[in-house]
Order: sequence, then structure tokens, then C-alpha cells
Amino acid sequence: MMKTENMNGNHAGMVSPCTANPGIELRNVALEDFWMECRTVEEMGDVWLIHQKGWPGMVAQVVEADSREKFEELLGRAEENSRWAEYVTGYTDFFVMNAGCTEHVPIDQKNYKDMADMLHEILRNAACWWWKLNHEK
Repeated sequence: MMKTENMNGNHAGMVSPCTANPGIELRNVALEDFWMECRTVEEMGDVWLIHQKGWPGMVAQVVEADSREKFEELLGRAEENSRWAEYVTGYTDFFVMNAGCTEHVPIDQKNYKDMADMLHEILRNAACWWWKLNHEK
């Protein structure tokens, strides 16, 4: 969980990662925009990865949780490590975290905001894509 400070710089308590990052609203995404794979990673076990089709080929790691407490712990840890993470509001069984891109993304001071916005949008779509696969009946 993230620490907050009051105006005097004193510790004011803990803020839930879900309060700091309330998640995204569910949106429609095309199933053909992504594909998934499961890799076995030493000391982690099976890890699901979502791959964006097309440029820049963003890869997102799915982080699953079996309780809200575990979800908040894992999301807080991701955010403490400056990892971009997104989840669908109201669903605390998973979130997706940026794991990189398969293609070079030319980011410089001139286009940083546009590129960051584009990558965040892909990550949000990946979260909705995983939700659609696992929740939509």
C-alpha cells in the first residue's frame, strides 16, 4: 500500500492502491487484437502474457489474485516499483502489468506524452481483453 503524508510531512496512514488507481471502465475490445501465451518462469510458476498484435507489440503480464487483500498487495507492489498496471473497476481477481514491447518504441522529450498515452491505452485494452476472455459468458 502507498504511504501518504499530511501537510507537515508526517505519516498519515496507508492508502489502498485501489483508491489511488481506481481502475478503468470496461470497454469493448476485439478479441483479434491480442493473443496470449503461458510461460513457466522459475520461482514464479506459470505466467500468462498478453501480446498485442501490430506495432509496437506490447506485452502485458497478467497478475492474478485470490482475494481483495492479495490483489491490493500485488497492485501496491507493482506501483511501488513504477510498473504500469491496469485493472477493470470492480474486479479484483486480476490486473495486467506492462512487460515491455517486442518492437522499438522511439520515445524522446518531444513525443513522450503521446507515446506514453498510446502505451497506456494498449494496456487498458489488454485488461479489458483478459476480462472479456474470462468473465464474459
